[in-house]
Amino acid sequence: MKHFNYFPLYEDIRKRQKQELINALKKFPNHEFHFGMDYIGNDQKEMAEHPYIIGYLGEEPVDLKVMAVREKNGSIYIMARDERSGVDGTITDVNMDVVLGHIENILDELPDM
Repeated sequence: MKHFNYFPLYEDIRKRQKQELINALKKFPNHEFHFGMDYIGNDQKEMAEHPYIIGYLGEEPVDLKVMAVREKNGSIYIMARDERSGVDGTITDVNMDVVLGHIENILDELPDM
């Protein structure tokens, strides 16, 4: 069946969410944020709940608990845990390994800076 080509819209959403996350992380020390942790001193002072995303650490999409996010040279690194299997991993390709729209879950939990 012929239908509207949504792919350019999906690409635009991914691009915008990725840039929004990069911009947010640049406001934090070392351009990173660790969820569920509270630091003292010049480091992280805000504690935030762990966001959950659907993403890939292997072959199949799973619910992932986001432990930390980092921006380095325009790239995003998402440290995540599959609590069901106990597997930890780092997502480096948000376009391929994070389900569309789930970057928003991370943005929602980051404290305002």
